[in-house]
Amino acid sequence: MRRFPPSPRLPGPSRARRLAAALALAALAGGCTGIGPRAVVTDQADYAVALRDARKSQLLQSIVSVRNGDIPSFVRVDQIVAGYERRVAGSAGNVLGTDFLFNSDFNVFAEGSFADRPTFTLKPLQGVDYARVVLRPVAPADLLALASGGADLRALFGLAVQSINGVVNQRLPGPPPEPGASGDFDSLISALTRMRDAGRLLMEFERDPETGAPEPYLTILDDPSGRASADAQTVRRLLRLPEGSERHPVTLAQARRASDAIAIQTRPLIEILTDAGRTILVEGAEEPYFLTGDWRRPPGVIVIRRTDRAPLMHGAYAATEYNGDYYWIETDDAPSKASFAMLMLLATVMEQTSSEANPVLLIPTN
Repeated sequence: MRRFPPSPRLPGPSRARRLAAALALAALAGGCTGIGPRAVVTDQADYAVALRDARKSQLLQSIVSVRNGDIPSFVRVDQIVAGYERRVAGSAGNVLGTDFLFNSDFNVFAEGSFADRPTFTLKPLQGVDYARVVLRPVAPADLLALASGGADLRALFGLAVQSINGVVNQRLPGPPPEPGASGDFDSLISALTRMRDAGRLLMEFERDPETGAPEPYLTILDDPSGRASADAQTVRRLLRLPEGSERHPVTLAQARRASDAIAIQTRPLIEILTDAGRTILVEGAEEPYFLTGDWRRPPGVIVIRRTDRAPLMHGAYAATEYNGDYYWIETDDAPSKASFAMLMLLATVMEQTSSEANPVLLIPTN
């Protein structure tokens, strides 16, 4: 009797099914892994940086627009909804037969995709809200609230204040001022800054019993043993306040004031933008006096550069384009950066919530 050699052992159906099931479970495990928690770590910071840069570009665009006779426009990003989708699919199969070869007859298929579809909700500023934000002078209560929070008084008062009890903020660009012409305002701000840092200048708020509006008060404290005493005398002399007085109500300059009150004439946002646009420097033009020599820069001045050829603006602090020209603030210009950041903060504070429903634009990015 002829004997035949034993047939080679083929992988049975149960083994193939186990292998296919293992591959399918691996694909499902990879597709179900959460991407949301990992995305928060990077996306939250990335969106914050993008919103900050967009706000800087919009504000610089408004300054340039006003300088060129246009009107400023403001659109706020009200909401960001980040949506992610990841899809993974896979399959495995085999063909069983007497001549089955694992390398050629066992098939594996896999595919995957990832989609990032954020949606932005944009809210334009218009109507009554636009007029209120752009045309209303900065409220003294808002001004003192920023000052009490540690804001740079040179940048804050230089931008938002026209005069304090008759001490005028003269910050017009041009030839150097005459000796003593604009030193009083600068001396006043320096004295107020030192007193605040020494804890001798208090900013308090009380609610009006009828309107509920905050009423600001400025308290000047003497310190016989320190420099604050000399600064207090300087502040009282420049503001023409009674000697020895401490607590003073702060009002708008248009209102009639008492002898111990401090009347501040503040600026509206449109005037601040107009004033900021007066220091736009064309490439190749003569530098203003406060950028040369030992002159101290006037408070609140923002130096904006302009050129008609595309510069390398990726390292600029803020940049924008208008009618083919390029405008930017240099990243190493610390005084301009401080004043521009303060202007951004002022614009945010001046935005008022209204009961009027503004239109909302939903912008899907993909």
